[in-house]
Amino acid sequence: MHDSRQIHEPDWKLFRKLHPIMLERFCTRVLGEVDRIASDTALSNHQRFLALNRLIRERSEEMAACFDDMSRSMAVTLLARLRFHDVLSDDELAQFGEETRHAIQTLVSVWRG
Repeated sequence: MHDSRQIHEPDWKLFRKLHPIMLERFCTRVLGEVDRIASDTALSNHQRFLALNRLIRERSEEMAACFDDMSRSMAVTLLARLRFHDVLSDDELAQFGEETRHAIQTLVSVWRG
C-alpha cells in the first residue's frame, strides 16, 4: 500500500531531476531582485543596503523552506512551496502524476486562501 506521506517513485525521481533546475531558477530570480534594488538610484545607498539586507533574509528563509529537507516524506510539501513561489512551472507540474499534482494544488490553494 502507498504511504500517503510519500510520493510515488516516478514523481520522486522527477522531483530530484528538477530540483537543481528550480534552485537555479530561484537564485536567478533573487539575483534579478538584487540588481533592481542595487541600481535604484531613487534610493539612498543606506536605503538600498537595508532593502538588500531585508530581501536576502526573506529569500534565504524561502530558499530553506523550499529546498531543504529533501526527503520523500517532505517532497509534496516542498513541491507545493516551490509552486507557491512560482518556481515550479506549469509544464513541470504537468509532468507529475495526478495524485501528486492534486496534493500540490490543494496545499497551494490553502496557502493562498
